[in-house]
Amino acid sequence: DTSLCLLRGNPLDLSAPPNILLTQTFSQKYILKKWGGVVPEIAARNHLQKLVPILDSIFSKTGLSIDDLDLIGVTAYPGLLGPLLTGINAAKTLSLFTKCSITPVNHLYAHLEAVHISNQINYPYLGLLFSGGHSQFTFVESPTKFSIIGTTLDDAAGEAFDKGGKMLGLGYPAGKIIDERSKNGDPSKFSFPIGLKNSKTPNMSFSGVKTSLRSFIEGEPVKPVFRKV
Repeated sequence: DTSLCLLRGNPLDLSAPPNILLTQTFSQKYILKKWGGVVPEIAARNHLQKLVPILDSIFSKTGLSIDDLDLIGVTAYPGLLGPLLTGINAAKTLSLFTKCSITPVNHLYAHLEAVHISNQINYPYLGLLFSGGHSQFTFVESPTKFSIIGTTLDDAAGEAFDKGGKMLGLGYPAGKIIDERSKNGDPSKFSFPIGLKNSKTPNMSFSGVKTSLRSFIEGEPVKPVFRKV
């Protein structure tokens, strides 16, 4: 997604979450649907095309301008290099015009800390991330201190969902489709392995269940392929 947000608040006051003035997003899921997943070059080009129109839109809707900016935050890591560079270059350009400082943001830690916008959570807390290509357990001691205590050893949960859905002919994004259909399914109908089920570590593994699904599909006399309606 290409997302921009205008916030009002004091970034140095960690006890008070910022006030969200406006958030605007362009989702690439329909563009990437024909490819069955994210293509970095296509994603980067679409970010480039959408950033300026979205920027114009959020300033127009809030009645603000770039002259009102005091700080610029930008997703810097982790992620796909092309899309990240597009956003970083946009932030640098804004910084040159406004003389504002840039704060690089680890988007995984931002996912964790976003909970404070709508909930009152005390430190420390245990955060579980299932974000696209990332799956991990994180111990959060403060707004600036994070410790990864467990992570996936192979595929992330989102990757396994999308790849499994592609095998079933569900299209993209398959994770959302599988999640919706599973609500009306029978959890005892089939048995698939749970990676590292008996492990004493907080790590995760999803490649085994993906391989098991492929073997199941290929072994069925009538292929269980489900098309999205």
